Amino acid sequence: MESTRVFRPDPRYRTQLAAGVLLVFLLVFAPWALLALIPEIGGAFAAWYLAANAVWVIIALLLVPPYVRSIRYELGDQELIVKRGIITQATDLVPYHMVTNVALRRGPVARALGLGTLKVHTAGYSANSTAEATIVGVANYEELRQAILTRLYGAKPKAAAIPTGSEQALLATLVDEVRGLRADLQR
Repeated sequence: MESTRVFRPDPRYRTQLAAGVLLVFLLVFAPWALLALIPEIGGAFAAWYLAANAVWVIIALLLVPPYVRSIRYELGDQELIVKRGIITQATDLVPYHMVTNVALRRGPVARALGLGTLKVHTAGYSANSTAEATIVGVANYEELRQAILTRLYGAKPKAAAIPTGSEQALLATLVDEVRGLRADLQR
């Protein structure tokens, strides 16, 4: 019988995302308001510029809580499932027997809030530098990592189905065809 453990990000993850939005504004967009110090440009530019940017900042901050509520993690017996998204909803399903690495990432804001992010990599996408599943905003990241690793070590690949009579006949025909091609190539 499959036991599924369902959990969500820590509520402090909202603070982490909001801090990220504000840091992007302060470091990337706000310095452009200094152009208002040029006499030809003037203070009207700064007012319009900051007001226009306030629109996207407010929208982003308003979207943080529903986005965090949309995130859901499921630790099943055979796979990890990560669901997220408000407008575009995404589901990542990672079978434990394919997992090769569970990496922990903690930036300065996450460390200050006591949160971590687990990135789950698999053998099937080893050339890909991105994780197949990302578990964000968790306070008990070490416990969760250990739970994934425990399930990983207990996971077994599903056995291949035994072919039926008609499938066996088809496979035998294919094997004969391949043998014939090999014989033709060796001549």
